[in-house]
Amino acid sequence: MNTASSELQKNKQSADNARHAIAITVLAQFFSKLGDTFANAKTVLPWVLQAVGAPSFLVPLLVPIRESGSLIPQVFFSRMVDIQSLKKRVWSVASMLQGLCIILMGVTVFFLQGHTAGYAIVALLVVFSLCRCFASISAKLVLAKSVPTEKRGSTTGLSASAAGAIAMLLGVAMSMGWLSTLSRQADLSILGICLLVAGGCWLVAAGIFSMISEARDNTLNERANRQSLWSYFRPLFKDAVFVRYLVARILFLTTAMSAPYYVLLSGSLGTGSFRTLGLFVLAGGLAGLLSGSLWGRFADTSSKRVWITAATGASLSGLIVSVFFTSDFSFVSQTWFVPLFYFLLEICHQGVRVGRKTFVVNAASAHSRAAFVTASNSIIGAMLLIVGGTAAYFQHVPPHLMIASFSGFCLLGCLVAAGLPEVEKPDTDDTR
Repeated sequence: MNTASSELQKNKQSADNARHAIAITVLAQFFSKLGDTFANAKTVLPWVLQAVGAPSFLVPLLVPIRESGSLIPQVFFSRMVDIQSLKKRVWSVASMLQGLCIILMGVTVFFLQGHTAGYAIVALLVVFSLCRCFASISAKLVLAKSVPTEKRGSTTGLSASAAGAIAMLLGVAMSMGWLSTLSRQADLSILGICLLVAGGCWLVAAGIFSMISEARDNTLNERANRQSLWSYFRPLFKDAVFVRYLVARILFLTTAMSAPYYVLLSGSLGTGSFRTLGLFVLAGGLAGLLSGSLWGRFADTSSKRVWITAATGASLSGLIVSVFFTSDFSFVSQTWFVPLFYFLLEICHQGVRVGRKTFVVNAASAHSRAAFVTASNSIIGAMLLIVGGTAAYFQHVPPHLMIASFSGFCLLGCLVAAGLPEVEKPDTDDTR
C-alpha cells in the first residue's frame, strides 16, 4: 500500500513539474518571439538601416548574418553547453545578451547616423547571432529534459501563436499608417523605440526561463567533455535517419528563402508601398496566431507528417501565385493579392518549423541529441549562405520564377522526408 501511494505521489509530482516546465517554456518563448517581431531582420532592421542612412550593401547581409551566424558555430559551442550541469542558465544568459545587443541598436538609432550607425548595428547583430547560437543549443536540450515527448510540439506551437497575435497588432499599425509620420526624426524615434521594446522582451524571457525546473545530469557532462569535434559530424556517416533528415531540411530551406520574393513580386506589380509592407507583417502575425497551436498539436501525433504537409502547402502556394502572376486576371494587381499568398506561405512555414524542431528532439536519444542538433544546424547554416549566394547570383530572374523554382525544390524535399520514420511515442525513458 505504501509502495502504491509513493508511486502515485511520484507521478503527481512529475506531472506538476511537467506543467510548470511547459508554462515557463511557453512564456519565455513568447517573449523571445515577441522580441523577434519588433526587431525582425527581414522587415524592421532594413528600415532602420535605411532610416539612419547606412550603406545599402549592408541590408542584404542582415538575414544571412542573423541565421548563419547562429547556426554555423554550433559545432564549436555545443560542447561548452553540454558540459553545463544546468542548461537553463546558458539560455538565460544568452537571452540577456541578445536583449542588450538589441537595446544598443536602439541607442544607436537615437545617437548615430550614416555609415557609423550601419556598421554598429551590423556588428551588434553579429554578437546577437552568436548569443542566439548558445540559446538554440540549450533550448532544445532543456525542452527534451523538462517537457514530455507528447507535449513538445504543442508547447512550441502555443508560444508561436501568442507572439503572432502581437505581430498582428504591429502589422495593423503599419498597414493603417499609424507608424508613419511626415517627420523623419519622429520615424527614427519610433524605430528606436521598437528596438528598445524588443531588447526588453529578451531580458524578460531570460528572467522567466531561469525559473524552469531542470534536473542536473553529470553523466552527460562527463561524456560531453570527452567528445571530440569530429563526434558531432559522425552521425552523418552512421545514421541514415540523420542523413535523410538533413537532406530534407536543406530542401525545405526554400520555404524561408522564398519569402522576400513575395515582397519583390508585390513591388513589381506596383503595390509595394509602406502600407503594403504592413499587410505582409500582418499576414505573418496572423499566420503565427492561427497555425502555431494547430501545427503543434499535429506534431505531437506525427512531426514527420506535419513537416511534409506544411512543405507541400508552401510549394502549392508558390506554384499557384506564380501561375496567377502570368495570367490576365485583374485581381492579380490588387494590393491584397500577394500578401494573401504570403499569408498561406507563412502558415505552412510555421508548420515546417514546428515539425522540424519536434522531429529532431524526438528522433535523437539523450546521448546523441546534442550531436544531432549541432551537426545539422552547423551544416544548415553553411547551406543558407550557399543558397542565399546562389539566389543573389540570379538576382535578375523575375520573382515569380524564383518562387516557382523554390517550390519545386520544396516538393523534392517532401519526397525525401517521406522516407523518415515516425518518432512520436509515449514518454518513458529519455536516456536511451
